[in-house]
Amino acid sequence: MTASIPSSVLLELGQAFCSMLELDPVLLSVLKQLQTIVSSEGASIWLINEAETEVKCTHAIGMQAEKISGSVMRARKFISAYRTVSGRLVKVDD
Repeated sequence: MTASIPSSVLLELGQAFCSMLELDPVLLSVLKQLQTIVSSEGASIWLINEAETEVKCTHAIGMQAEKISGSVMRARKFISAYRTVSGRLVKVDD
């Protein structure tokens, strides 16, 4: 099941990126809006390092936010945890 994001929400998100100088408040705002749209218990943003060897959770919301925020994982392990045999990405519950 995929959630369809209304174009008005995408417009709001784009405007938020353009209107703020600091990225952290924008990313938290995006997470909160997406959490509401898809009715999830939490969300996180993971960024890959320049060497493409590790990913780091830079922003998280929800019950486990404090636990996972700042976590670092090998990129291959992170990506393979979300990949199925068919090559499609899937949501994996905690």
